[in-house]
Amino acid sequence: MKKQLTLLLLTNFLFANFLFAQNDLYDLWIDQGKQPKYEFIQGFNPNKGVVIIYDNNAISEIKSFTLDANEITISYETYKYSIKGKKLLLTDYGETKTFSRDAKKEKLKLIDFKRNNKLFIQNMLSASWKSSSQSYLFIPGFSNNTGIYHIIEEEETKKIETWGSANDILKLGDSTYIEGKISKKYIMLLGDDEEILYLSRGEKRKPLEKIELKESKEKFVPELISGRWMIPYYGEKNYYKFRPIFGDLSGLRFSYDNTQKYTSASKWEYSPETGEIIIDDYNKYKNAQIKGNYLLLLSEDDEVTAYERPKEDIKKFSFSDLNTIKVSEKNTSDLKKLIERQWFRSGEFYQFVFEDARTGYFHKFSTKPFSITGNKLHLGSDEYEDVKFMDNMLVLGKSSGNTFEVDTNIVFLEHVSTAQAKAKAKEIKKSSKDLTKKKVYINLVLQDGSVKKVDLPIESMSSIAEITIKEGL
Repeated sequence: MKKQLTLLLLTNFLFANFLFAQNDLYDLWIDQGKQPKYEFIQGFNPNKGVVIIYDNNAISEIKSFTLDANEITISYETYKYSIKGKKLLLTDYGETKTFSRDAKKEKLKLIDFKRNNKLFIQNMLSASWKSSSQSYLFIPGFSNNTGIYHIIEEEETKKIETWGSANDILKLGDSTYIEGKISKKYIMLLGDDEEILYLSRGEKRKPLEKIELKESKEKFVPELISGRWMIPYYGEKNYYKFRPIFGDLSGLRFSYDNTQKYTSASKWEYSPETGEIIIDDYNKYKNAQIKGNYLLLLSEDDEVTAYERPKEDIKKFSFSDLNTIKVSEKNTSDLKKLIERQWFRSGEFYQFVFEDARTGYFHKFSTKPFSITGNKLHLGSDEYEDVKFMDNMLVLGKSSGNTFEVDTNIVFLEHVSTAQAKAKAKEIKKSSKDLTKKKVYINLVLQDGSVKKVDLPIESMSSIAEITIKEGL
């Protein structure tokens, strides 16, 4: 009995010393040059936490660590450690380095996520947050416990996803966090996979100016249809333009890929009856907000789609900017002038080519570069070592896809040189600018039913004081 009591007392003594050593570790340690080197922060379990590694007085890395008796593992590197008074000794491969406790480091007050959820969220939203390579911005959404967060790396958007707090759980995108601590210097979250997310506090942030659809349609819609919006998607960016093509409250959302090439369009409209924004007839959003440079759309099942404005000048648009040409077989000159140029959509080029004033051909074609280098024919991303020909059929290498037959039909498209293409593009650009100018003209309907259009050298009817039509030489 006496031996058992002695063993129990010894075990408790060793465990108490181990806990004391753990608690004594959580501090800022400086090197011999009095520069910060390691800052150990206790995590959510007794033997786990986060270590901030400094280099030249700046944060270099943030890693997790675990303790086991007299060993500490930082990521995948294990050290022998001991604390002697105000000294920390770390031994690796027989080499021991000594660090001193920074007596000037202040003790921080912590806000616990589960104990004070409201204050925790308020603090999370009040500042920017930083890892060693990324910045995090948390933006409130349609309630006090939901919103979006924006990850920025090297001044470029990496991700915009939703966050939400409910039932003592914090969701960031697909990640679930079950514990959280926040101080005036950092935020630390424990995932359900026991991984720790540690972010240091950045600059204080002011609340973003908000325009909400349900509160002010008159302010929201003009902002929606001006400029461009962007959604990051798996490392790339998709761009969108909402334009009032069919009326003040309806039009098309034009989509562009990561190279900013036009790909497709979807219908959008605001329904005064339901107060919803509808995209593509079936995506219905019961509310929307513009907060600073962010556009948030709230779906019927409370899912949020978030857009960001690119860093560029915002060009304003309204329905009055739309140019509409009524189709008339009696006068096709304006229509011909508008559509008889090169158009583009989703990797393919299009042309309306008129044979006369009312008929012609609509051409669709695509292009890809080719070259002959290294004894190979390179066509797009494919390459071929030989080309075969038999019975009017051309075969590139062993391909079944790149096979062609000799064609002797009438050809409407003709390749032009680079210089010719540049000249044509310059001409199209000039004619496009001409079409955006306001014009005043007179339509003369002749006895035979034909229409003659006479352009006037003015841009507004308000500048006309009187019109007189006379016969003469």
